[in-house]
Amino acid sequence: MVMKQVEELTEHFNYLADRWENEKEYEDFKDYDRYIKEKMPEGYEVKEFTSSPFVLKVEYKDKKITLTAEEEKTLIEITEI
Repeated sequence: MVMKQVEELTEHFNYLADRWENEKEYEDFKDYDRYIKEKMPEGYEVKEFTSSPFVLKVEYKDKKITLTAEEEKTLIEITEI
């Protein structure tokens, strides 16, 4: 269950990372923050979301999930809290 939700969250994250790379001069990152919070699965809590580096940190129950955008890929780290 957690992996399916992380995969869905990663899709939204990748969309935002790609868009930010192209539109950061014109768009407000606060809009990205609102978007990702709307897409957050139930029970997940955003702990940190930054544009430089483009990183999202969330917690779910006893897990900390970190998504980091890099060239051509997204690193996913899941650790126990």
